[in-house]
Amino acid sequence: MRVHSGEPYHYDKIDCSFTVANNFGYFVNRSVEFTDYKTFYQSVSSVIEKAKHEKNIHPQNSDLSRTDLICFSVIPWIDYQAMTLPVLTNPPGVSDQTYNIVPCVGWGKYVEEDQRLKMSMHMKISHAFIDGKPLADAFNHIQAAINEMDFSK
Repeated sequence: MRVHSGEPYHYDKIDCSFTVANNFGYFVNRSVEFTDYKTFYQSVSSVIEKAKHEKNIHPQNSDLSRTDLICFSVIPWIDYQAMTLPVLTNPPGVSDQTYNIVPCVGWGKYVEEDQRLKMSMHMKISHAFIDGKPLADAFNHIQAAINEMDFSK
């Protein structure tokens, strides 16, 4: 869900937006349609490879006003304990807070502690659309999926 012009709006489908570190020393924003995992993974991999060689942070086909996204990012260079994500303010006279409620999920550097790998994770979400229990469930589902991964390969 999002808010458009002060009214709740329910999307039937949400796509993925993410940042890519390019070969020129900065990050570029890209998005990919979310489909079945195999197709999604192939699309993301292809977009990442292309974006690594692009200088344009926001290519002509990117729409910065899209709100039918969930944003993902990573700061793999640091292990952090807390993260505050800035919220954009609107120009004077504009009360639409649509962009400010696009969920963002991010990860930090993974570190070994007590013979276990640990990694910080943060979410910026709107409490207007999700309460504590569903948010905790989301974190727990992510943790369960990570617990099932085989990192020995």
